[in-house]
Amino acid sequence: MISLSANTAQILLVVLFALSLGFVAYPGYAAARGWARGTWASNQLGWISTAAFIGIIASLALTIWQLGWVALLITVIGGGLLAFLLVSILKSYFQWIGFLMPVLVPLAIGFIRVE
Repeated sequence: MISLSANTAQILLVVLFALSLGFVAYPGYAAARGWARGTWASNQLGWISTAAFIGIIASLALTIWQLGWVALLITVIGGGLLAFLLVSILKSYFQWIGFLMPVLVPLAIGFIRVE
């Protein structure tokens, strides 16, 4: 286990929530703007989407368990804004980050612990 300070854990959980939320929202967001969508976005519940849903649940659960209810508000608002910014700035390149999801989610679940 890796023990992190509360601020570092909060940042990692916000990033995990943002990436996960971005992958859940990307197919609809990209279709509305005419951006390229990979084959993973056409599947209703592919492996990247499954990892993204698990990432959302894990980031929220770890935030409550490790940092408390107030930090949950920070994770949801900060992660939502970060997801919007990442998808808006990276556009169709955002979907390439999807290959990190099966790695990031288990790492977050297994290794994020607050001192």
